[in-house]
Parts: sequence; structure tokens; C-alpha cells
Amino acid sequence: MRRLALSLAALCLSEAAQAGAWTARDLGVVHRESHCVEAAVRAFEEVALSFGTGAIRVDGWAISAENVERRGYDALITCAYANAGKTRGTLAIRSETEDFGRVIAANRIEQLWRQHAKRLDGAYIDELKRRM
Repeated sequence: MRRLALSLAALCLSEAAQAGAWTARDLGVVHRESHCVEAAVRAFEEVALSFGTGAIRVDGWAISAENVERRGYDALITCAYANAGKTRGTLAIRSETEDFGRVIAANRIEQLWRQHAKRLDGAYIDELKRRM
């Protein structure tokens, strides 16, 4: 929770956060931080393959994508600790102006993240069951 608070505070204090429009989404909870990060990277990569995206960067628990869908949107997924040792994914996507396309891009990224997170978490749970 501390990580999430710090990352949101950094966003709010940055000059970039002072202009433009934002869409934020709670992506949900997964069992491991690595699942959240991998789901974020794969979601951004799929968007890049289908619609185009600039640089995708991974910095620990924060994954960013520039120029999402070649429309000038910047996106960030954070993977912060949640209750019971799990990790919560949060998406923030920014555009210069209020733009419905940004909401559509957020919907697409959220759906892709959830698909990958479900698969990764399912495999993890199956492995835990096999070990019992």
C-alpha cells in the first residue's frame, strides 16, 4: 500500500500530471508481483503489436508505455502490495486532452491485463495444489 501511495503522490506532483486528462483503473489482485508485472508487459506488447506503441519500460514494479496506440497516450501500470501478501495492479493512462479514445485504450489494456493475470495466477494455484 505504501508503494501505491508513493507512486500516486509522484504522479500528482509531477509537471505532467498538471495538464491533460486521466483515466485510472483498479486491475485487480494477483498472488505474486511477478504475475502483475508480466501481465502488464504482455498487455502492453499486445497493444503494441495490434495498434502500435512507443517504448515499453519496466522499472521494478512500475511498467510504462509511451505513445499507446500511436495516439499520444502515456500509460503506467503499478504493481503494489495488497492485503494478504498479494499484489494489486493499477492502470493510469494520460492524454493531452479529454479523449474517448483514451477510455477505449484503457478498457483494452485492462482486458488484456486481466486475461494474462488470470492465466498466470491459475498456473500458480495449480502448482500449489500439486505440491499439497
